[in-house]
Amino acid sequence: MSASFFPDLSNMEVAPERNAWEPVPAGTYQAKVRSAEYGATSARSKNPGAPMLICDWEIADGDHQGKTVRNWTVFTFKNRINPELVAHLRAAGLYPSTKAEIVKALGVDREKTFNLLLTKIIGCEATIEVTEQEGRIRTDLDGNNIPKVDPSTGEIVTDENGDTVWERWPSRSNVNKVAFPKERKPAKGGFTI
Repeated sequence: MSASFFPDLSNMEVAPERNAWEPVPAGTYQAKVRSAEYGATSARSKNPGAPMLICDWEIADGDHQGKTVRNWTVFTFKNRINPELVAHLRAAGLYPSTKAEIVKALGVDREKTFNLLLTKIIGCEATIEVTEQEGRIRTDLDGNNIPKVDPSTGEIVTDENGDTVWERWPSRSNVNKVAFPKERKPAKGGFTI
C-alpha cells in the first residue's frame, strides 16, 4: 500500500472511548444545524445512489446539550421533491416562490443552489424529534451474522427459546422529524441565488 492510502494522524486528537458515546434518548429537542454535507443512499436502499442532504444537529438545551444527532434527507421520492428538503431550503432562505424560479433554482442553477444550502443551513434552528434505533446485527466480511459469545464460557449465547443471539452494533439516535420555526420566505421581487 502506498503512503497516500494512510491518513496523516499527527495533528488529530484521540477520540473518546467507544462506550463514551451514548445515544441521545428518544424525545423532542431544540437544536441547530452544526454541519451539513451531501451524500448518496447506500446500495442496500430502495433507491440506491440517490442524493441526500446529511445534517448533524446539536442539541441546544437540557441534559443533552452539545450532543449531536444525524439526519438524512433524500432529495426526491416517487419522482417528487421531498417536502423535508423544501423545508430545509426554506429555512436557509433558498426556496423560490414561483414555478419559473423553482425551475431555475432546482434545475438550471441547482449546483449553485445546493452549494449555498450547505453554508446557509448551518446554524438554522428547529425542533427535532429524535428516535433511538436498535443497532444492526453485525456481520462478518462474507455477510454472515456474528453470534454473540459469552466471554466467560466461550459459548454462543441463546435466548429463552434456544435461538442464537446475534452481536449488534450500538444503538443510535436518528432525527425522525424536523420542524423549523416560521419558514423564511424569499424576498419580494423574486428569488436570487
